[in-house]
Formats: sequence, structure tokens, C-alpha cells
Amino acid sequence: MIEKNMLGKFIRAKREEAGLSQKQFAEQLFVTESAVSKWERGVNYPDITMISDICRVLNISEKELITASDDTSYRQMKKQSAKYEKIKKLTFWIPTSAYLLTVFICLICTLAGAMPFTTLLIVFASLLCAFLFFPSVTGLFGDQKLITYLITSAAGVVVLLIVCGAVTGNVSWVPTAVAGTLLGYAAVFLPIALNKYAGTGFISTHKTLVSFAADFVLTAITVATVNLLTPINLGRTELLVLYCSIPFLITGIIVSLGMNALIKGGICTIVFGGFAYAVNYVVGYAFDEPVDMAINLSDWATYTNGNVLLTILSVCAIIGIALIGFGIKQVKK
Repeated sequence: MIEKNMLGKFIRAKREEAGLSQKQFAEQLFVTESAVSKWERGVNYPDITMISDICRVLNISEKELITASDDTSYRQMKKQSAKYEKIKKLTFWIPTSAYLLTVFICLICTLAGAMPFTTLLIVFASLLCAFLFFPSVTGLFGDQKLITYLITSAAGVVVLLIVCGAVTGNVSWVPTAVAGTLLGYAAVFLPIALNKYAGTGFISTHKTLVSFAADFVLTAITVATVNLLTPINLGRTELLVLYCSIPFLITGIIVSLGMNALIKGGICTIVFGGFAYAVNYVVGYAFDEPVDMAINLSDWATYTNGNVLLTILSVCAIIGIALIGFGIKQVKK
């Protein structure tokens, strides 16, 4: 253990650095001034239960107190941490202050009659949307920053769209815009969110399926909202959406199965090839268009469509079968 004299000198040096007298130091520790004097003169050690309080008052680490020496790495880390916190606060308050100042200026202009109230609403919604993107409110939610950012930023966009529709007096396009926004968020960020927050259970083992299923549902909703703007054959259009989503849903199921990765990849490749080949039939049915799938590999200029789709189907089948074969070979080893 460190000698009493060295510890006493260290405590005294740190007390003086903190600008405290022995009396002030003793008062903060709820001990007598005589006890502090004995520590500094090397007569007694501080009681072990006092270590945390002494470190707090002198702004030092327990390691520094026990070794009676400065911990350079600790102080550097503490300094960097304080610098980071300062930068973090600045990145929050500088743009936030700018947003508030802009709202205040626009409010004055509105009250003075220089700006319509409807314009103020759009400006306010735009600034709210910008705030929810950056600096955002994620700092208020601890470890849930990702999900908080996604929810609040999406909410900001939705609010802006609704306000713009209400102010312009035309809200028929708003459902499509909102559904499209949510679809974009789901397609890009849902796999990331599921990977981070899924935990255990069905969702954890079927993340790909859940993600593709959500994309399908939101795509179907988006297409349905388009019917509000432009009348379409909704039933057949939704059928086309379902057809295009089926290979992805099948992939989601296959990926969750406990089999060799090459085998799963081979099955998915064959499935996508088959659906790609038949998509023209579904599109033709949906839009009442004749389907030309004639094949003549000696005449690509005239039979381009059929030849290309047959080539895609053949290549996917060959690659898929090869992957399945390699996968089976790996399993048997």
C-alpha cells in the first residue's frame, strides 16, 4: 500500500488544486478539520469508506488516490468525454435555435400581415420535419435511438405531407404520398431495425420473411391509394403486386429454414427464374394485353422477348441446380 506521507502530500496537492481550504474540504466530507490535517501530514490513512467521497470532492479517480499519482489516460479520457458532450450539446442547440428563430421571424411576419397564416403552417411543419431529422430527439431515448429516429423522422414527413395537402385544399394525393413514404422506410430500414430489436422468437428467426411481408402489405396499400387519384382495375393490379411479391415471400421462408446456405440459394434462384419467365402472362392478364412469348433462338431480332426470358429461366435453372448440387456435396462431407 502507498506510504502515508506520499498519500498525504497527494491529497494536499489535489485539495489546493481544487481551491479548497482544509476546513472547506472537511465540511464537504463531513469530517473534522483535524482528520484532514492528519491525512495530509501522513499520520493516518483516510477510512476506506471515504475513498469515493474524497475522489468526488477532489475530482480524481480512485486509482489516482490509491496510487497517489495522476492517471494521465483517465484524465485524457475524461477530457475527451467532456469535449464530446459539449459538441453533442452544440449540435443539438445550434440548429434547434436556428429553427426556433425562423419560426419566430415567420410568426412576426404573419402577425404583421406580410405572410399568410397558411404559409406559416407549412413553414412550421417543414421546420418540425427538419428538426426530427437533425438534430432529432434521439438523445432523449437512451438505447432506443435507431427506432426513435425512424419513428420521429417518418412522423415528421407524414405531418408535412398532411399539412401541405390541407393548406392547398387538395388531399387526394396525401394517402399515396404517406403510404409511399412508409414503404420506403420499411424497405430500407425495417431489416436493420429487425436485426437490432427482434430479440428471440418467431420474428427473430423469420426476419427476412417479416420484412418482405411488410413490404408487400405496404406496396398493396400504396397501389390501393393510387386508385383515389386515378381509377384503375384495382383487383388485377393488386394481383400483379401479389405475384411479384410471392418469390420474395418464398425466399423469406426458405432463408429461415435450417438447411445448407448453398441449397437455399439454389432454390431461391430457381424460384426467381420461374417467376421472371411467367411474369409476362400475369401482366398481360392484368392489363388485357396480348402476350408474345414465341421462341426462336435463331432469330433474336423478331423473338427477343421470348428468347430473353427463356435464357433467364435457363441460366437461373442451371445456376440453381449447380448450387443445390454443391450444397448437397457439402452436407455429405
